[in-house]
Amino acid sequence: MVTTALIADDNPAFQDIIRSVLEFVGYEVESVFNGHEALETLKKRCFHALFLDLNMPILSGNGVLEVVRSLPGCQDMFIVVVTANPHMLIDEMDNADFVMMKPIQVEELAKFAERIMQSPRISAPSNGPDPLERRSI
Repeated sequence: MVTTALIADDNPAFQDIIRSVLEFVGYEVESVFNGHEALETLKKRCFHALFLDLNMPILSGNGVLEVVRSLPGCQDMFIVVVTANPHMLIDEMDNADFVMMKPIQVEELAKFAERIMQSPRISAPSNGPDPLERRSI
């Protein structure tokens, strides 16, 4: 099974970095440039993981977080918020699983992406606890 990811970030260079790492570890990746495009894409197809920038035009990452879990098939998707804001706390964002701070360390992103791929939520959706507990990295 191929693990899929959607990258929502308005910075093409940053998208390329995340895409390169995710594809290197085996993900199939799509990218969009704003929150509106992210929601439109997620209405058509859900992914295993969403890498979401908060500061985007048209619709912010916070706007995406408000509705994404209500989309069919997106309840078990890993949501990774990617931000340069050091004051963003995962406890403040009920609909996100993880926060990654910019600038991202490529090695850490690769290890993290591999851990998501190995999660029971990816291989077989489960109602039980997930070993990848919610946290900030």
